[in-house]
Amino acid sequence: MVVSMLSVSVSAAEIQPFNNVDQEYKFTFFTPWQDDLRQYKKENTTSVYINSKVFPGSYYIYTNGLVGGKWKDCTQRDAVVPGTGEYLIYNTIMEDYRANGGTGYTYARLGAFKATLLGGTASGVWSPDSVGSYPHINP
Repeated sequence: MVVSMLSVSVSAAEIQPFNNVDQEYKFTFFTPWQDDLRQYKKENTTSVYINSKVFPGSYYIYTNGLVGGKWKDCTQRDAVVPGTGEYLIYNTIMEDYRANGGTGYTYARLGAFKATLLGGTASGVWSPDSVGSYPHINP
């Protein structure tokens, strides 16, 4: 009888579940506050990823998490989109969810606010979890 053993070493980051599938977002600023009601699984504590493709001028973007059965703004500090490009947003969605007794995954969605010069459209793609290294817009 021949017994073969294989040992594989992986880090926790390599086996951590994540949802980095890009989803479209679009905000048309006819009013200052805009919520995208589409929600997607948030599976870990990584930053939210956005790729801003259409930029109507500076606007705030925020990350909502489903915490304790209610939507909550979980953005850490103000997140201002500075232009087109790929960015990360610090958030506490999973931390707040777990602090309220949640296990497994929860859901995330985006919102936006433009205080001045209403009009214009912001759009791009985003994912609730992130991989890779991009600048944070709310350091």
